[in-house]
Amino acid sequence: MTRFIIIFIIFTSNSCFAEELTAVLDLKFIKDTGITSGVMCYGDEGEDCHTWSTFYLYDAKVRKVISGELSQKKITVIYGRHALLKNNRKNVVVRLKQLRPDAEAQYQIIEFGVAKEIVCFESVDSRQFSVKLEVADVKFQCMEKLKE
Repeated sequence: MTRFIIIFIIFTSNSCFAEELTAVLDLKFIKDTGITSGVMCYGDEGEDCHTWSTFYLYDAKVRKVISGELSQKKITVIYGRHALLKNNRKNVVVRLKQLRPDAEAQYQIIEFGVAKEIVCFESVDSRQFSVKLEVADVKFQCMEKLKE
């Protein structure tokens, strides 16, 4: 558990100096670093613990930058929040934080997103809407766009 906390602090401190960006990437799995990124514990006191996930290293082809600045077309990224399969992924929307130059990867994936088209209505009360959105003091209720 101490190892996980130390690793988390290192990666968090490495990523706090840079601006966050959002991009669409194609990921090509390189290797499992073997470094624990997540631990799962069982029992009343959480005494029975094991590695839940490790950091995976990927080559990434940048398809589109959604927010932030990134001039490179190919980068290396590291991810380790969940026990994902060790495979390639295409067209993934991710939030990234730049790591220090001495890190194994250039960026760390903070979170995966889902690219969906939504429809929003101004101030509609209904239980079928799953997203509440506020833009310029206007409140919207949004739902995934229905396919025709």
